[in-house]
Order: sequence, then structure tokens, then C-alpha cells
Amino acid sequence: MIFNCIFSGGIYLIIDISFSLIFQTTKFFHFAHAVIFTSGVYFAYLFNQVLGWPYYAAIPMAIILALLLGGAMESFIYKSLRKGGSSAIVLLLASLGIYIILQNLISLFFGDDTKSINFY
Repeated sequence: MIFNCIFSGGIYLIIDISFSLIFQTTKFFHFAHAVIFTSGVYFAYLFNQVLGWPYYAAIPMAIILALLLGGAMESFIYKSLRKGGSSAIVLLLASLGIYIILQNLISLFFGDDTKSINFY
């Protein structure tokens, strides 16, 4: 039980540090950052449960795809908004819109039920 608390706290710490780092560098609260973490987990589920990959191959590939998704959002959406001189509120609303769209796409393709990854 203590290990579970430490593990969960570590995950929250990593997420908090990443939100803080993004806010300090971009000066806006990036809602879509949460869906990047979520998409990484669902990519791991896709590779492990649907495609039958072992977890030690599925998790690194999921991390790579989540990084690419975040980079694509930055390159194609936020960079063009910043070039146009958009304010922080426009970037905030864009990130909220991206969050809603991607979260609903995840629900559409994977459903709303709890999923699990096999570690054996």
C-alpha cells in the first residue's frame, strides 16, 4: 500500500513538473497537455492488448508517439497562432479545443470502459 502511494505520488509529481515547465516557457495553461499523457497510455494499450506487443516494446513506442503528437500540436497549431500574434487567451482556448477533440476521439475509438495492460 505504501508503494502504491509513492508510485501514484511520483506520477502526479511528473505531471505537475511538466505542467509547470510548459507554463513557465509558454506563459499559458496548456489544457491539451493532459490529453498527451492520456494518448500515450492508450497507445500503449493499443500496442499491448490489440496488436499483441509485449509491454517492454509497447511502452517505449507509446512514449515516442505521444512525443510526436505533442510536437505536431506545437508545430502546426501553436506556432502558427504565435506567428499571427495571438494572445494567451486564444492559445488557451485553442488548447481547450484540442483537448476536447482528442479526448472525444479517444472515447470514440477505445470506449469509456476501464482498460488494462498486461505486464506478463
